[in-house]
Amino acid sequence: MKKLLLASPLLFLALATVAYAGSLRPSASPAATSYTLTDIYTRLTTNETATAGDHDFAPSGAPDASFKTLTQIYDAIPTITATKVFTGSTFLGVTGNLVLACATETFDATANKVANAYDDNGNGSNRWCMKDTGDATEGDILASKKAWVDGREVTGSMTNVGAQTITPTTSDTAITAGYHNGAGSCVGDANLVVGNIKNAVSIFGVTGTYSAAPTVPATGQTTANYGTSRTCADGGTGTCEDGYYHTGTALSYANVEVNGQYVAVNDAATGLMWQKCPAGLSDTNKANTCTAGSAVTLVWKTAGNVTEAINYCENLRLCNDGTYQGDKTTEGDCTDHSGDVYVNWRLPNVKELFSLTIQEAGAITGVKVAGTPFINQTFFPATASSNYWSSTTRPVNTIYAFYVNFLTSDASISAKTAAANVRCVRGQ
Repeated sequence: MKKLLLASPLLFLALATVAYAGSLRPSASPAATSYTLTDIYTRLTTNETATAGDHDFAPSGAPDASFKTLTQIYDAIPTITATKVFTGSTFLGVTGNLVLACATETFDATANKVANAYDDNGNGSNRWCMKDTGDATEGDILASKKAWVDGREVTGSMTNVGAQTITPTTSDTAITAGYHNGAGSCVGDANLVVGNIKNAVSIFGVTGTYSAAPTVPATGQTTANYGTSRTCADGGTGTCEDGYYHTGTALSYANVEVNGQYVAVNDAATGLMWQKCPAGLSDTNKANTCTAGSAVTLVWKTAGNVTEAINYCENLRLCNDGTYQGDKTTEGDCTDHSGDVYVNWRLPNVKELFSLTIQEAGAITGVKVAGTPFINQTFFPATASSNYWSSTTRPVNTIYAFYVNFLTSDASISAKTAAANVRCVRGQ
């Protein structure tokens, strides 16, 4: 009786806390909308996928143990450890510490193939990896070749230019864009050494040290009987004068031909180009006579301070048709004469002009004949025997300038207002 009385309050309390739900009657027949336990087990063990709701709740026969149990599914779940998950990733609550190691390779020359690859830990696994760090584009890959960049096949477009040989010139040479097979070259020259390059001049990074000895023209004098015979500095016996030593660089002339005419003369000894005929004269059909036209004499400077002789040479133009234009006698340029071929003419200084003299009095075939001007008559015919102006002023009295007289083979001075012949000069 006591037990019943003790239990009564508890029973009353339980009855007082009962909550009633809605209707427990299903609203519709069961529908297959999920996966079966077998589907889940198969996915865990074989990775094979299934379709949700691919089963039927309607019994097809007597009950049969065809489903996987929860124990079987639990046992099929793989054990996940941190060493099996990549660093920075979390799988089923496990944060990984596996470092992705890319393979390296070595080439076995004997077997003519790539040897086994090894990962960073040295365990021969032949394991390769790909990273999304590629930045090559079509233009970085040779045309017709294929490569994989970030998982994408890329066909190259780089031009194959093969071998390319470059010969240095006075200006930059563009290098053809594309692939070069290494068979080409940049042309070298064994003469590109410091001793062959002018002092302080740099060519392709090579600074020269060459300094040519001063060129002093020879006088052309061959007679050596004006002095007294004695033992000379070279150990020989003679008069020890100009005609004995023959020092200086021998004059070496060559005609300059333009449009079938001899119009100028190059002197290899001095590097100068001379007007072949005196001002006002010209040659005809390479006759070496300079008889066409009339010689012109000019003053060095007029009373009105016009420097006629200097102006003549400064304005001179040798045209492509073989004529001289722009001087005092023609007052024109080469516009109607096929254009310029040689310009930059000037009046020579007295030393340049005097280099044309030949200091030999006898008869020298083709060079000097007694009674004719002391100048090479083969290259400088019709040289008037009067004075030829130089551009050099006498410093002690500037109203005078130097001239050279080829009849007497000497240099002297004259008032600038006097008239004289003119032969212009320029660098070759």
